Amino acid sequence: MSFEAYIEGFKYCRLVINIDGTHLYGQYDEKLLITIAFDANNRIFSLFFTMVDKKNSFKWRWFLLCLQKYVTDDRTSICIISDKHASIKNRVAKI
Repeated sequence: MSFEAYIEGFKYCRLVINIDGTHLYGQYDEKLLITIAFDANNRIFSLFFTMVDKKNSFKWRWFLLCLQKYVTDDRTSICIISDKHASIKNRVAKI
């Protein structure tokens, strides 16, 4: 999920994005996949997020393809920062 304001605002952010996933605690057993960027004032700028039932290579592939298609406009000079989780690393390399 992303909002039009996020997509338009990303045009004015640095071409560095952070990608990570985390567990949601409580009554929901879901995982949150999120992408953020930084604006010119070094403030966090939310880009794209989704909730999935589990983190695996297929979910990361879908997430990254949607991010590429709808948010980043297929820009090729974007630096991606992540925690080097194997499923993220493999999918970024293939996409």
